[in-house]
Amino acid sequence: MSRPRLATAATAALALLLAACPSDGPGPQPDPTGQPTSTTTDGAGPIGGTFYYSVTPPRSLDPAYATDVEDQQIVAQVFDSLTAVNADLRVVPAAAERWESNPESTVFTFHLREGATFHDGEPVTADSFVRAWQRILDDQRSLAHFHLRDVRGYDDARATDQPFSGAVAIDPLTLQVTLAGPMADFPAVVSYPALAPVPSAAIDQPDGFEDLPVGNGPFVLAEPWQGSEAIRVRRFDAYKPTVARLDEIVFKVYGGDTAIATAYRDFQQGLVDFAPVPPDQLEAAVTAYGRSEDGYTGPGLIDGPLLASYFYGFNIETPPFDDPDVRRAFSLLVDRTAIAEEILEGTRLPATSLVAAPIGPYQPQPCRWCEYDPAQATALIGDRELPTPIELWLYESEANERIGARVVRDINAALGAGTVRVHAVDPDDYAGALRSGAPAFFLTGWAADYPTPDNILHPLFSTETIGAENLSRFNSPELQLMLETARMQPDLTARATAYEQAEQFVLEAMPVVPIVQYRHTRVVASRVRGFVYTALKTVDMARVSLEAAA
Repeated sequence: MSRPRLATAATAALALLLAACPSDGPGPQPDPTGQPTSTTTDGAGPIGGTFYYSVTPPRSLDPAYATDVEDQQIVAQVFDSLTAVNADLRVVPAAAERWESNPESTVFTFHLREGATFHDGEPVTADSFVRAWQRILDDQRSLAHFHLRDVRGYDDARATDQPFSGAVAIDPLTLQVTLAGPMADFPAVVSYPALAPVPSAAIDQPDGFEDLPVGNGPFVLAEPWQGSEAIRVRRFDAYKPTVARLDEIVFKVYGGDTAIATAYRDFQQGLVDFAPVPPDQLEAAVTAYGRSEDGYTGPGLIDGPLLASYFYGFNIETPPFDDPDVRRAFSLLVDRTAIAEEILEGTRLPATSLVAAPIGPYQPQPCRWCEYDPAQATALIGDRELPTPIELWLYESEANERIGARVVRDINAALGAGTVRVHAVDPDDYAGALRSGAPAFFLTGWAADYPTPDNILHPLFSTETIGAENLSRFNSPELQLMLETARMQPDLTARATAYEQAEQFVLEAMPVVPIVQYRHTRVVASRVRGFVYTALKTVDMARVSLEAAA
């Protein structure tokens, strides 16, 4: 993703979102039968052509080390995980053609596609997944291990040389995964690109594999990437079940402070087919290229909401934020509309929930303390004496500091000059400061890795993650029971209802305050067909085609 991620013990979950930057079921969830879903692209457009896709410089193309969304976007074209998330945010088959679980949702059995191979011809088997997951757990450089922590044996495999006991190859085409506890959403977890299988070369020739990863996806890397200006992938004609339509994709790399402006200029000149749009060019882009009808499907400007939010949090163990009414008052003093429209130039949406968009039957619960209401806020504070000055911690960036200044201005206007002041911290020091619990009041953010409410509510508010993702140190046995009950629900509607109740519980307690929800600010060329950029910032390029030239 074109945003930095906070390096916690579960790094891939917590995102500090820079302002430069919807499976059936609650979240959506996989079809409970795990039945194959057609992936045909018939009728999408002619076969052939090169798609030019702008990206920021990737950190790695090896799935074990690709931690940013744009890295994963490339990885997802070269590798297939067990499942995938489609354009409707439904979990669908990928390397696994079907799956089932036991009634308790603690054992999942994935049945792999017969005849699938890696790009070097090696068969894709259940052992390919066991190998990949063991590799992630053994390598301290890999941050992807977070996504396996609900699997039995995770702690032992991380701390010792013991094999990962939770993932077992029953036979060449059957992978059985046993969890440490119930988790009906697990098929969504294994859609994550980092959990893709790897061939034996990843172990036998690790250096060569990192330079030129060999995958099992619809596209194959054409050459090693060593910091060049482009990454080229070509169609893998032996891919199952259906080969891609494009001949190739060229990921053009744009870095530095001018990356967005340069990529958009190249789009205007017809040099790329997909690019970010500078905030001050959004209306002009709509005029020039039109706007996507649903906010996700090209061509034109894509501006749909993302499963990512920016909020501020409280350490609820520290006065005055151990008092829920103080937390609610501070929420009522945030003018979310002004922040979204004035400070962030309409590139964000006011946030009044924790789960940032409707996903499946789950409906985000609006927060009654998320209106801008200074009068109600001061009434809640009443005669309480607040320790001043209260410091609002944030990491140094122009966008963060502009948002922080607006929050401080509005709080001080209602509660008195000097009540709150900004404390800006070097980004390299910010993660450690938040984990330490030193900041009582801080700006941060969250981006979902898979389309489930659990991926937001459990990391941020579970008692199991206090001091890691749960930076507010929210410790509620009642909420913990609600989250565990939701995880156990095999019925999609019941699971959605359980998570909705959990979100409402958190929003009433207010350990964090939603501020804005992120949205796309990208544009797609008029010649493109079948391009859907989801709320997770993913796109299935195997379904994309290019209109034939006149």
